[in-house]
Amino acid sequence: LQCLAKEYMGILFGKALKINKALQVLNLGLCAIGTKGAIAVAETLRINRKLNKLYLSDNKILSEGVVAMGEALEVNRTLTVLYLRGSEVALGGARALGKALQTNNTLTCLLYTSDAADDSLRVDLGGRRIIKKKKNK
Repeated sequence: LQCLAKEYMGILFGKALKINKALQVLNLGLCAIGTKGAIAVAETLRINRKLNKLYLSDNKILSEGVVAMGEALEVNRTLTVLYLRGSEVALGGARALGKALQTNNTLTCLLYTSDAADDSLRVDLGGRRIIKKKKNK
């Protein structure tokens, strides 16, 4: 029940961000919002024009949530910092993030952890600080 409540919290934050007119930084690190919560937050990134820093590290976000973040970044032009450390950035998530970075020039810092073979994406980062760390096994 506790895990479900935390995931629901992410969904509630996602809904609140849709009407956000002031919040610029949101740290949900270690809140266990999970994949559903990350998807809800990603949906709001498509329309939110205020939030510029989003910290979602260590939230048990699976690849589906990371893909949703990548897709949202294709249209979001406000977010400058995104932390996804501790999320499951599998190959699908890495590809979605890489695709977003090809058109998104606003995001300047992306931190994530990955086992995915995404080095072959060869994305021009345009001087942006993209930090990828290998998972410790």
